Amino acid sequence: MCVSHKGVTCMKNGKQDSTYQNWRWQPRDCSFPKFSAELLLEKLGGKRLMFVGDSINLNQWVSLSCLVQSAIPPAKKRFRYSDYIQAFIIEEYNASNEFYRAPFLVEFNSDPPMSRDRKRDPIIMAESISKSTGDNWKQIDYLIFSTYIWWMRHPPMKVL
Repeated sequence: MCVSHKGVTCMKNGKQDSTYQNWRWQPRDCSFPKFSAELLLEKLGGKRLMFVGDSINLNQWVSLSCLVQSAIPPAKKRFRYSDYIQAFIIEEYNASNEFYRAPFLVEFNSDPPMSRDRKRDPIIMAESISKSTGDNWKQIDYLIFSTYIWWMRHPPMKVL
């Protein structure tokens, strides 16, 4: 079973066929070798990979976890969840694939989402990465950042 995430589990959300699982992207005039979970895990061995961002990077984290988990014995993998970090721990390779929820990549006074009281104006500190956020990234070997402007549609936010 792949990562249990309600929003991105196609079969559980009613997709009738699974042929999409065998699709292969092939750019014109270019050839990529077939993805090898074992090769990626060997290269990731002893290291931590972290996706940082919003739901776009969450989906990338879920996809990569799904791609590699079939190559790992069940007793040698586990998931760990907290308010901000979701981690796929790959004990077999002493590695991890992690996701850190940071929709703005900088400090924001209404995060995590559970803390939003809707009584105060949301404020983004554009020049600041909070100590707690930065500390979570310090020991990571590979960081992948991504976020999107989905938040622009919501009520105005103050940017300091």
